[in-house]
Amino acid sequence: MGRENHRIASGGAATRILLPAAWLLVLMTALLNGFRLSLHSDMLFQADLFQDLFDLGGAWSHWRFTPAPAYVPDTALNALAYLLLAHPGDRILLVTILQILILAGSAIFLARQIMPDISKVGIALLLIVLSLTNLVAVDHGWFYHIHNNVHVPTTIFGLLCLGAFLRFIDRGGVVWLLGVGLGVVVAVLSGSLFILAFVVPMSLGSVLKGCEGLAVPC
Repeated sequence: MGRENHRIASGGAATRILLPAAWLLVLMTALLNGFRLSLHSDMLFQADLFQDLFDLGGAWSHWRFTPAPAYVPDTALNALAYLLLAHPGDRILLVTILQILILAGSAIFLARQIMPDISKVGIALLLIVLSLTNLVAVDHGWFYHIHNNVHVPTTIFGLLCLGAFLRFIDRGGVVWLLGVGLGVVVAVLSGSLFILAFVVPMSLGSVLKGCEGLAVPC
């Protein structure tokens, strides 16, 4: 009986350690993105933007942005990084780490809506998968967390809006519905790809669900 209790206690301790270890793995693999830094005009756009706005007296209206300007979270995080750090490479790495942590939090939020009773082991496995994604970003030149072409807002807001929508369906509450609406607006302003990635599929799904409920052929 003593051995059995010891085995259960050891398993519980391992479970408690697993989740912090998974978060540490996410952070360590995020830091590895620093080895992929290659400063060029696209990467330095945000640095030039905030140097002009904060130091040179420029105006936001003087700048032209791409169809995917990534206002949230990219531009907001870059503004924070500009105020905190001096070197452009350090700022980019900080933004990368914060993006990955936000992505991890968004994925966990969605997972909890899909599986409210998800265990710490399940969350840890999710973080380990994200860590493997970070390693891909470090080892391959075609995928970057640190490049603005990965459409980070679309990914993050897709997870958050879907999670909020599932929460609204499950428990109701105007706050969650308003959260979905606000998230969609911010995400579309940050990148029009969100329309194809989230708005269109969700709209079609809602129409089909409505037809099913009304027994109307679609």
